[in-house]
Amino acid sequence: MLDPATVGVLVAIALAAMLGSGVHIGVALGLSGVWGTFLAIGPDAAWAQLATIPFSTTNSFTLAVIPLFILMGSLATQAGLTTDLYRAAYNWLGRLPGGLAMATTLASAAFGAASGSTVVNAAVFTKMALPQMTSFGYDRRLSAGCIAASGTLASLIPPSILMVIYAILTEQSVALLLVAGLVPGLLSAALYMGGIYAIAKRFPHLAPPSEIRVSWGRRWRSLYGVWGIAFLFVLVIGGIYTGFFVPTYAGAIGAFGAFLIVVAKRRLNARTAVDTFKDAGVTTSSIFIIVIGGIIFARYLTYTGIVNDITGALLALELGKYTYLFAFAAIPRARHADRPDRDHGDHAPGHVSDPDQGRLRPDLARRHRDQAGRGLAHHAAGRAQCLCRAQRLADPAQAGGSVRGRDAVPRHRRPDPAAADRDSRDQPFPAVADAVRASGRSSSAS
Repeated sequence: MLDPATVGVLVAIALAAMLGSGVHIGVALGLSGVWGTFLAIGPDAAWAQLATIPFSTTNSFTLAVIPLFILMGSLATQAGLTTDLYRAAYNWLGRLPGGLAMATTLASAAFGAASGSTVVNAAVFTKMALPQMTSFGYDRRLSAGCIAASGTLASLIPPSILMVIYAILTEQSVALLLVAGLVPGLLSAALYMGGIYAIAKRFPHLAPPSEIRVSWGRRWRSLYGVWGIAFLFVLVIGGIYTGFFVPTYAGAIGAFGAFLIVVAKRRLNARTAVDTFKDAGVTTSSIFIIVIGGIIFARYLTYTGIVNDITGALLALELGKYTYLFAFAAIPRARHADRPDRDHGDHAPGHVSDPDQGRLRPDLARRHRDQAGRGLAHHAAGRAQCLCRAQRLADPAQAGGSVRGRDAVPRHRRPDPAAADRDSRDQPFPAVADAVRASGRSSSAS
């Protein structure tokens, strides 16, 4: 058997190599823990951990709340609640500097009250919000950062799956932790929105102001779409806070409530039901793999005494608590300190300089200018295409049915205002649908 220090170095190298090569974090932690236990203690202990921990970890009544909360979020997505939230948030915040990014943050925070999963939040709003912000001329780094940061709000705002996992691992009250995350989550959302507003106000080119005017009537009508999220939040968190049912029952009731919303909106059929349950199962399995792998790795650290050694070494330094806090915050930033190109991307060529001569490298500057030019041309072409489509939809008589492709409006087909109303429910930005309804009314009157 090897000594724990040598095994710790080998396991750290193996773990870093697996994570760097793209291995799932749960698998990497589990394999590293089994291998470290095998080297430090013996094969019998390693195989015993691998045989018992997966079942003993998942065989928990409390953990049943995780797939139920994930299913609730999947059903809420299928019901179109994310689209309704995004539309309502944009109608109220769209005219402010950075309004579209602020709407994304607010909608993500509200949807966190139904999903509880940062993975689901990030996936949903990446598909829905990122194309919208890009088409409106928002900087791609600001858009991606906004979605990534606001996705983490689901780890604070109840029902948070991360809070459930933390409560189980630390043997704390699940209900108290869920309720305790509400105020920090709302404060974090407010700080994110304030930061976006300040950045957009200081650098308008990163978040161009919206040119679409929204009437107060549409703003108030858009709030009707958020009743589903409000219903689920009151149902789940209200039941937990009042002690009417435990968190596991709250997950089941929340999933059933989301199912009723999907049925009420007539958005459930055999295919969508299979896809919804499949997505919930895949997300649940991924989370459970991380939990199992983390426990195996934690057992390895405990059995070999590495945790006590690291704790003793840090305590011997006699540093203050704020020093440790600063170090924890500086470690992620230090990983990117020597890679300015990755941090600033293709939009900041001035940061790519020659360290020996202190000036911009001509080859890299030329490459960045070319990439930026191509990006601006592509963005301008996309905006022009969107405007052309809106004009064709708004004035089908002028298009005359001569337009080819999916944007064509044939002469014999008149826009159906009722169909436009139904289609606009799935669109975060109903301006084009309003143009269709207006053209339909004018053509009907003529």
